[in-house]
Amino acid sequence: PTSILNKITHTSGSAPVLSYTVPDNAADQIDILASAKSSVAGDSYNQIPVDFKHILAAVQFSVGSSGLPSGTISSITISGIKNSGVYTFGSGWTLNSGITTFKVSPSTAINGTSGENITTGINTFMMIPQTFNNATITLTYNTGTAYTKTISGTWSAGSTYTYNLSKPVNIGDYYY
Repeated sequence: PTSILNKITHTSGSAPVLSYTVPDNAADQIDILASAKSSVAGDSYNQIPVDFKHILAAVQFSVGSSGLPSGTISSITISGIKNSGVYTFGSGWTLNSGITTFKVSPSTAINGTSGENITTGINTFMMIPQTFNNATITLTYNTGTAYTKTISGTWSAGSTYTYNLSKPVNIGDYYY
């Protein structure tokens, strides 16, 4: 995307690099594709195939096998995730140490049935690939009721990760 052109630098004889910070709000995040070819003569008019690859990981949420209470999901946050780094074309990411909380506000009404999508499309988190421990997901309904879950894992570039969230409704749980 043209919005990141000023974040790409290049020194003659080395691969270009992208310095990037993922916006905290999922609605402001973009999908980035990159391609790199080495040893290409700059004075050639020959066609050279390029192989573009996604350099971020997509993170989405669905209702898990044990279901969720029905209602409208007002937000999902993920905290404890690294938010910035340097992507070297043809090599990959070097992450900075900073972490942040990311948020999406899907306003998705759910029945709470297993498999229902909570986030898709513009509500997908586009995250820097990384290995993380003890990140916290918080699912919040428009009533203010919130559920949290701690996760650990690895996100790879070009992959989509769907977290299936469940919270069985217990007798005595009331949602207005």
